[in-house]
Amino acid sequence: MGQDTLQRLDALSTALFVTAALVLGLSVLGALAITASDDAVPGLGFEEAQRQGRAVATVLALAGGIATAGVTAALAGILKLMVAERLEGSEG
Repeated sequence: MGQDTLQRLDALSTALFVTAALVLGLSVLGALAITASDDAVPGLGFEEAQRQGRAVATVLALAGGIATAGVTAALAGILKLMVAERLEGSEG
């Protein structure tokens, strides 16, 4: 594998780390937006159920974001280690 390809893969792994951070940040913002919303339909008598549903949606949004960010960061770490190993092998 050429040096140019390894440098591109290293840049890709860095971009994946940044993407993981963005996903985590956006999931926190989404969870806050869900928590802050108060779109209960008045008069139906389901206000409590809607509040509980929002709590579940908040937890799911946050958990999904954490899981996705974790998988993305793990892939970035694996790629970064593989590229570093190849770079060390090509130098020595």
